[in-house]
Amino acid sequence: MSGAASEGAASEGAASEVAGAVRSEQPAGMRTGRGYYPADVVLLVYLLVTGIPLLLSPYSFPGRGDYMMMHFGGLLLVSLLHFAPRAGHPLWRFVRHWYIFFGLPFLYGALRHLNRLLSLDFFDGEVVRVEEAIFGCQPSQILHQLLPFGSLSEFLHLSYLLYLALIPLVGFSLYYAGRRAAHREFATTALSAYFTCYLLFILLPVRGPFHYFGPLDPPPVGGFFASLVHDMLHGASSVGTAFPSSHVAAAVAIWLVSRRHQPVISKIVGVLALGILVGTVYGGFHYAVDAAVGLLVGIAIGLLGPRLHGGLARLVDG
Repeated sequence: MSGAASEGAASEGAASEVAGAVRSEQPAGMRTGRGYYPADVVLLVYLLVTGIPLLLSPYSFPGRGDYMMMHFGGLLLVSLLHFAPRAGHPLWRFVRHWYIFFGLPFLYGALRHLNRLLSLDFFDGEVVRVEEAIFGCQPSQILHQLLPFGSLSEFLHLSYLLYLALIPLVGFSLYYAGRRAAHREFATTALSAYFTCYLLFILLPVRGPFHYFGPLDPPPVGGFFASLVHDMLHGASSVGTAFPSSHVAAAVAIWLVSRRHQPVISKIVGVLALGILVGTVYGGFHYAVDAAVGLLVGIAIGLLGPRLHGGLARLVDG
């Protein structure tokens, strides 16, 4: 009996040593259940970088002091997530994974102020000259006349509207299927596409043809969706956020994520991304150069998404 007991004790000790070794090899975030997600790091970098011109720029805008308090207060709150649990009540887990996406409209709205901090000029003239040199015309002003088909116009304008559905379509389907690792990769990739465009908006503010030339005259053929998009842009767009097209960049990056994880849904996303790519120019919302550079940004970040996400995951869990 004593021999059996000593063997049992030895087995338990060995098992304890193995368990301890496994725990020691696990990333710190996994052991403690706390820490950042990679998407949190993407947001922190964006807030830190945009905080520099907020502090140092000689230019200003109405309410700059109040906005600075909100900006750096938000930076502090996001920083404190390092100490927050990743698990817990389902509502907390949902907020923890989705708070940045719900904050995107506010971050986008702030760009109308942030893109005044490095330059008081807009660079539409330069973009227009580039378009003339490449195309010999302004595609954003004539494409709808070259393709005057009502059904095409409605599809392209509907695609432009359904851009708003891409994040919930891909993100919610991954999240509620319990595919949290894939969802976190989606969040890292999509937010990297958005924030890359946002930083370029600040460095090179461009109003876009809708504000530079005015609404298309004659307007695109079509009906309900064309009118709805134009009415929406009159009140919801941040002037100076045309180059590159964040619509195109985000749509393409999200499509590439969905190709990796959701082959069926990716077909829908791909059709919408193509409609968005053409529709931004067809509707006179972006220059062709905006759409082309947005396409390049979306492809680059979409393809690099897994590597970027993996590197950030090792950083926050190491």
